[in-house]
Amino acid sequence: QKLEGLLQRLQLLTISGLWEELRFRAVSTNKMGPVIPKVSDMNMYTPDSNYRNTIPAGTEIKFEVQLERPGYLTLLEKGTTGEFFCLSPSSLFAPYPNFKEVSKVLLPMEGAPIEFFELSLQPGVEEIIVAIAPERPKLDWLPKPDEKPLQLQGKHLQEFLVYFECESDCTLWYMNYKVA
Repeated sequence: QKLEGLLQRLQLLTISGLWEELRFRAVSTNKMGPVIPKVSDMNMYTPDSNYRNTIPAGTEIKFEVQLERPGYLTLLEKGTTGEFFCLSPSSLFAPYPNFKEVSKVLLPMEGAPIEFFELSLQPGVEEIIVAIAPERPKLDWLPKPDEKPLQLQGKHLQEFLVYFECESDCTLWYMNYKVA
């Protein structure tokens, strides 16, 4: 009954409304954020461990998630243009999204064909929602690790909300930062 009521309510929402609903259910956290890679003495990139609230437009970044438990990482993004994407899993950024131990995860992952995310030149706010589940969520639309990132539609966020409402053993986190 509770699920039916949720479904009826979600069907009335726009994609932005669905994102807000998801954001409301997620826990704001400082356990993830953008990092600007720095060149170390050995010419290897090392992340700056402090997450910044504002990053210049066009900057190359990595995105760090400090996993508190093993699990399957799903990362959704609302970019400064207002478009929504599923970046993990995906072939470009997160080809291996299932983590067997607690760790810090940097996206794009090592071995992915893209080394960094290049921030949009359009100023605004980037919003990130991360879900950590014991196993791959049973969502037909969720990209396979060898597929490109998916541009999300309202029905995707609707199914995501319903799935995580029913799964009590999942972590849902939210954070945002400004692109200026």
